[in-house]
Amino acid sequence: FQRMFQQWAGVSPKRFLQYLTAQRAKALLAVSKSVVETSATVGLSGGGRLHDLFVSIERLTPGEFKARAKGLTLDWGVAETSLGEALLATLGGKAAFVAFLEDSKDSKATALEDLRARFPGATLREDPGAVQPLAETLRERLAGRPGAPLGLVLKGTELQLKVWEALLRLPDGRVSSYQAIAETAGVPSATRAVGNAIGQNHLAVLIPCHRVLRSTGAGTTRVHHSLNCGRAMMLCCSANRPSNSTSTSAPLLTSGTGVPVSIDFGANPPRKPME
Repeated sequence: FQRMFQQWAGVSPKRFLQYLTAQRAKALLAVSKSVVETSATVGLSGGGRLHDLFVSIERLTPGEFKARAKGLTLDWGVAETSLGEALLATLGGKAAFVAFLEDSKDSKATALEDLRARFPGATLREDPGAVQPLAETLRERLAGRPGAPLGLVLKGTELQLKVWEALLRLPDGRVSSYQAIAETAGVPSATRAVGNAIGQNHLAVLIPCHRVLRSTGAGTTRVHHSLNCGRAMMLCCSANRPSNSTSTSAPLLTSGTGVPVSIDFGANPPRKPME
């Protein structure tokens, strides 16, 4: 059973149950439940067990998760690109959020809700001028001119960070598969979980989730709120990027779920960003 389950889910039954327990605990902590009360509700023997669970899965303590992005200020604005309008957000001048907008009137509101959900507790300050450097960098990359390494705010679980790092290693103009990304991320049997992590990418184009194909060969990954943009980006990559070039996207800021912590990785993505 365990082998069959792992082939289906990409993780063992025990690890799957731990993820479900952690998700339930996060929901309780988000509505101001105490650590002790949360531990009892999810069936753990005490706060120490909940602490160990969070450190194992989220790489932060329950208290750190509860604080989340409180005290941070993100600047956001809408900018024009060759693929239409994009809602952008920066944290200390580094790219924190990129979402391409649809034509619908609710698209901007949906993107803002997503931004708030990813940085709960943070202050969102509308400042189109503050995101113009990011907008210009985005336009340059869409035109096939990567330029200098860009500071990225990567905020996700341990698996998500590994998957996004694997995406950043993709040579410019090349496509990959879920299986190949899973192998690069060190989880070859977890293609389903890798697919979910790719779908949670909050930095469209900068982290090239649009260049990952399904086993059928169909590139249907949404470029954050826009399936059409994903397909257009596939064409843009093949048309504008030389096949022998290497990616110059480099994460200069990374963290687990919770308060982002600045780590300078220099010009190239590290092989092991987290121990």
